Amino acid sequence: MDYHDAFLESICQAPDDDAPRLIYADWLDDHGEPDRAEFIRVEVSLHRRSDPWSFTAPEAWDDADYLPQLLRARELLDRHEAEWFGGIRAVVEDGYVTGRGFVQGVYVAAEQFARLANEIVAAAPLVRWVGLSNVSEDLAEVARRPELAHVRRLDFLDTAVGSAGLGGLCRSPHLGGLESLSIKECRVGGDGARALAQAALPSLRDLALDKNALTDAGAAALLRSARLPALRRLSFRYGGLGDDTAQAVARTADRPGLEALDLFNNGVSPAGARALATAARLATLRELDLNHNPLGDGVGDLAASLHLRSLRDLCLACVGPSDDALAALLRSEVLAPVEFLVLAGNPFGPASVAALSEAALTNVRRLHLSSCGLGATALRRFVRARLPALRVLDLEDNPLKTSGLRQLLRSAALPGLAVLDLARCGVTDAGVESLAATEALANLHRLNLEDNPFGDAGARALIRSPSLSRLASLRIGYRNRVTEPMHAALRDHFGDRCAW
Repeated sequence: MDYHDAFLESICQAPDDDAPRLIYADWLDDHGEPDRAEFIRVEVSLHRRSDPWSFTAPEAWDDADYLPQLLRARELLDRHEAEWFGGIRAVVEDGYVTGRGFVQGVYVAAEQFARLANEIVAAAPLVRWVGLSNVSEDLAEVARRPELAHVRRLDFLDTAVGSAGLGGLCRSPHLGGLESLSIKECRVGGDGARALAQAALPSLRDLALDKNALTDAGAAALLRSARLPALRRLSFRYGGLGDDTAQAVARTADRPGLEALDLFNNGVSPAGARALATAARLATLRELDLNHNPLGDGVGDLAASLHLRSLRDLCLACVGPSDDALAALLRSEVLAPVEFLVLAGNPFGPASVAALSEAALTNVRRLHLSSCGLGATALRRFVRARLPALRVLDLEDNPLKTSGLRQLLRSAALPGLAVLDLARCGVTDAGVESLAATEALANLHRLNLEDNPFGDAGARALIRSPSLSRLASLRIGYRNRVTEPMHAALRDHFGDRCAW
């Protein structure tokens, strides 16, 4: 065994520990391989500042060093890919993903994994994520592969897994270490959900079954399952589910608490919202997505919940609350810890506008209020809201017009803004000129002015603005009155940062 193999064995013995990787990087530096050493250090740094499972990165305004480091990692990989990772490239046709300096995931057809799993693991012994495609009868062969014991995350997307196929996978004796399973749009029904509920998956924390016809009974079986003791995150987006699933959440207080529940675009009604509000299992919940459910005045029940007090992300777009229910939410203690709040598509009336002006949204960093019917009068009240942490404000498709924008520009929250979305808000030249002259927007990174009726005077103000010098992205769209010569001037000034 040479030194490289010895270091690799040490890393494989503690795959979640960065220390052996960084020790190896130091050794590489001392032995004439500075690029390989740098690649490992850079990827370790990137890993520490992002979500390794969802591959989501911090925004540039939160972490200015992330993008340069990411580009540097890609530069090093492009230069040395054949040398460092030629072995896995020769085995895997669809591609691979690196993390913390080594191959951590592969995209592969089910047939190929079933046939070549041993070669994949030999070429990339730190593989922990597998994305499978083209699933058919090959899934039974996949389930028999002992190499699945290495896998921590398994993804299927838009492939014919089916309930029978999932049932076969669930009988695999090699999934004890699986932490994340994503089976999206894979024709899984209630039988598949029940098979999954009976599977021995003691380490599974994250389960996504989006765009499958699970049925409420199938979802309830998963929620009740005693064989999924580590389950903390559930996603049933576009599942055709209704109040019975919400009731199942409320009736399983004896099961471990959830940290994330995603029911985007299902059929949860006011009765379902009331059930969720009473669910003790949600006392640990940090992320709740109920966008596009007909919750109606069930929003008021969520606002009064004694259990939903740990939320960080709350998504309630297009849920049809009354003005009073929306006002109750905005005054609720439920919002006190929330950092990401989506209320888009819910019309604000006098009560909710008044509540917004009085709201203490002290932790909200991202606020999405598109298509809420907010005009100048509402904005006059909005600027009183306490939003000291605000970084992203989405007001797209509201009838602000220039008068409303000028009200917004008086807000004490502006100095912290990194993203401002004003698409289709009826803003004229005078409004854009006021915006461009606002010194409090000096930290703005992204500005969306798409499809507003401003012309050359507004565009000229954007070019001359000293306050917008940090913009990384400016969108103006095509439905405006800017002439072609001024379009060219915008391109000359902002370069690739300006988009139509």
